[in-house]
Amino acid sequence: MLTWTIEKIVHFEPGDLTQDGLAHFGFHDKAGRLYAVFHQRHFFGLVAPGGDLEWTAGPEAFVDGVPNIPVNLNFPMFVDRFRDGSLLVSTFKTAQVYRVDTARMRAELFIDGRAAGMVDAGNCVIDAEDCVWVNEVTGCRVWRFDRRGRLLQTLGNGTPGF
Repeated sequence: MLTWTIEKIVHFEPGDLTQDGLAHFGFHDKAGRLYAVFHQRHFFGLVAPGGDLEWTAGPEAFVDGVPNIPVNLNFPMFVDRFRDGSLLVSTFKTAQVYRVDTARMRAELFIDGRAAGMVDAGNCVIDAEDCVWVNEVTGCRVWRFDRRGRLLQTLGNGTPGF
């Protein structure tokens, strides 16, 4: 049986990253890095061990003095990491998934869900083969794409409880 050990519990103090509900979600990648996602402000960023943002990704710089990767996120939902270190972030309202290269400080559209027939994009999870699984929240389907963003499979029939 697998056992878990809690190494650290993080609580942001008022005035820190979560002031006024800033960081809606936090995701840890497989290397243990923490990413904060703020849906309504349309950005996400890497949280440094001390609690400050190292960088952000979004339509415009969010914090003065913190580097920003320009990308047109519209209600970002979920972040995961490819083996090569690049990140994927799904956007709920536009049904898009972006690949973010933090080493080069750039982002590009990876999956255009609307063009594929998606209503929205919820989670985007990368499996052991670098395939990307995206759940369509209100569209009631699950989509699987290869590591280049090409559609491989769609599960579900578009109705709740399929």
